[in-house]
Amino acid sequence: MRVLKVCASEWINASRDERELHLCEESGAEVCVLAKGSPDDRGRIDHVDGFRVYRYTTRPFSKLPSGVNRIISVLLWARYIRKIKPDIISGHDLVGATIGLLYSIGRKTRLVYDSHEFELGRNVKRSRLRLKMIKLWEDLIIRRSDFTIVVNTSIANELVRIYGLKKPPVVVRNIPDKWDISESGTADMRRRFTNHFGDGSYIVMYHGILSRNRGVEKLIEAVAKLSRDVKLVLLGNADTPEYRKYLCRMVAAKNLTDRVCILDAVPHSELWKYIGASDLCAAPIIPQYKSYYFALPNKLFESIQCGTPIIGSELPEMSRIINGYGVGMTFDPYDPDSIADAIVKMKAKGRDAYSAALEAANCSLNWENEKKQLYKAYKRYL
Repeated sequence: MRVLKVCASEWINASRDERELHLCEESGAEVCVLAKGSPDDRGRIDHVDGFRVYRYTTRPFSKLPSGVNRIISVLLWARYIRKIKPDIISGHDLVGATIGLLYSIGRKTRLVYDSHEFELGRNVKRSRLRLKMIKLWEDLIIRRSDFTIVVNTSIANELVRIYGLKKPPVVVRNIPDKWDISESGTADMRRRFTNHFGDGSYIVMYHGILSRNRGVEKLIEAVAKLSRDVKLVLLGNADTPEYRKYLCRMVAAKNLTDRVCILDAVPHSELWKYIGASDLCAAPIIPQYKSYYFALPNKLFESIQCGTPIIGSELPEMSRIINGYGVGMTFDPYDPDSIADAIVKMKAKGRDAYSAALEAANCSLNWENEKKQLYKAYKRYL
């Protein structure tokens, strides 16, 4: 059996896709990827993290408008798949599943729709007409797919409600592979933090993309309300240079330059050192869009693995983990006072107060347990 992952983006840091493909390999399948390449690529073979990746351009005709190029690309990608001859196609998102659907017409190829987020509520502006068209198309994709994968129960329930599905999607949360964590590694990073901030610092960590609606500004405002021993580390790349400059100006305006440190993103294999060296991790997502309302970010599971307590937005899926497992506290993401209050209470309790709950959560929330649902879905086709 040959499984092909179709990803219309560059397929970088695709840890979720890689876990899916590894599971297929464990089941005896041959796996490969079709992903975005440079303008000249027409099937160039690349190797990423041990996977064979076929690179294909998304701009076959550079002089044509981008919208026209997208449509042509979908058709060219579907045609190119004939050279790969997959038995199963897993579409990375709605575009990837569309390409798979076009190829599968008249063939016995199985189709999997891997919806990485709530498509109808994504963080983009869409007209009512475009949203209606996307809804009709996603309905078609779901019904033509052998099964659909979503990242949490709330999204699964929403899709069942919207499309009247008799068979709910398969829920596979973004739980990462287990890190090999060493106390010496986190202790060394803690010393680096102490050298920067000073002894007796209480370090709050935010890791992830720095962009609007992620609650970064609210978190900075909250820290400004607290005692000077509370420090904030923002670890991640900004989505635009302008937004990073805006955050720097905000930090300076609130006289927090000695209490807030903005660091560039680090390799995922090194991330545990930073999380484990912190006293508290923060996930202050603002539910500006429906997909954010249903958010269940990787950082929750990564923090649990590192044994670091969490504060996060009071949203359905995040509350299910944070409050359900007792690994931290939730807050009103729109209110800096609510965030500050959560930090104060967590600081008063201390990190050790959550050790037992974090250890229990770590035993339950791991990829070995999570992949069982995905294996059941694939088993009948592999």
